[in-house]
Amino acid sequence: MFGIELNFKANSFFCIFMKSWACDILWAYSLTYSLYFVLYAFKNRILFSAILSICIATGFELLQLFGKVNGTFDILDIIFQIAAVLLAARVIKRREKI
Repeated sequence: MFGIELNFKANSFFCIFMKSWACDILWAYSLTYSLYFVLYAFKNRILFSAILSICIATGFELLQLFGKVNGTFDILDIIFQIAAVLLAARVIKRREKI
């Protein structure tokens, strides 16, 4: 449409990363941020939203492992989701100092 050609190889790391982990990273990050805003009444809401997000993310992966929800269990999903949660908590903390 715009005359831009994106020539990514299907086996490239970028394509594999986008297909396998990018969505998990985005939803874990947004979950943490959303919980931070919802839990405005709590004193340590950054910590509480991060811990709750990690528990939810890990719980969903375990549900996939035991076949209770559709999906494929992957330990790297958990690692990337925890990293996204920690990044979101760091961004929130820096934002509060400003």
